[in-house]
Amino acid sequence: MLALRKFETVDGSGKIQIDIPQEFGSRVEILILPIYDNIYAFDNSVDAYFLSNAFEDDSAEDAIWQKYITENKI
Repeated sequence: MLALRKFETVDGSGKIQIDIPQEFGSRVEILILPIYDNIYAFDNSVDAYFLSNAFEDDSAEDAIWQKYITENKI
C-alpha cells in the first residue's frame, strides 16, 4: 500500500497544497488531523497520540472487525 504523510501549515485562507505522486493514480483518500502543540508533552510521537485515540474497547466494533477479518481471510 502506498502512503504519503506530510505536515503542512495552513495559509491565511485555510488552504494547503499537496502534490500527489503520479503512482497514486487519480483517486486518493485525504485524512486531515490537527496538530496540537501539547501532544508532544504526552509523548514525542504523533502516532502514539493518534493510536491512543483511535482504539477504544468496543465489543460491537470488535464483532464487526472479526466478521470482516473472517470473511475476507485477512
